[in-house]
Amino acid sequence: MVSVRQAETGADFKTVWSLIADMGEWDARECAARGIPGSDVIQTYYNYTADRLTAAFSAPGTAMFIARLDGAAAGCCGYADAGDGAAELCKMFVQPDFRGRGAARALVSTVLSGMQESRFSEARLVTVNFMTEAISLYRSFGFDPCAPFEDVPESLKDITVYFKRAL
Repeated sequence: MVSVRQAETGADFKTVWSLIADMGEWDARECAARGIPGSDVIQTYYNYTADRLTAAFSAPGTAMFIARLDGAAAGCCGYADAGDGAAELCKMFVQPDFRGRGAARALVSTVLSGMQESRFSEARLVTVNFMTEAISLYRSFGFDPCAPFEDVPESLKDITVYFKRAL
């Protein structure tokens, strides 16, 4: 059974940092396999410390959640105020050993509920075109492709895709 709760303590954010570090290593390997510098993706999306995560996701209009399966940290996902009434779904990751067991769906559902409770009118997210399972998940929640809403390094432009949905 999947349980999801908001990250609040220093230990929680160290767990999130560890999950995000694993995600960054995976993403960098996948990019490198496609001829894209893994260092670009690390610098752009994974340049966090546990303290920086705590500060970023403890501010008003933000939240970070941890999914657990059988007591183990299975994944994380959060949201942050993107301006103009929108929130960005970010740092979505489920450890490979826990995939297919409902953690991703539980995380996205919890994050969208949090965005609605915070009175955001739109949800946005950024992903890459080779994360096909994630894209299928986002589409199942009503996300549709949209125009870019943030800058990325030139090396990442061909693989970066943007999605949004009304809340």
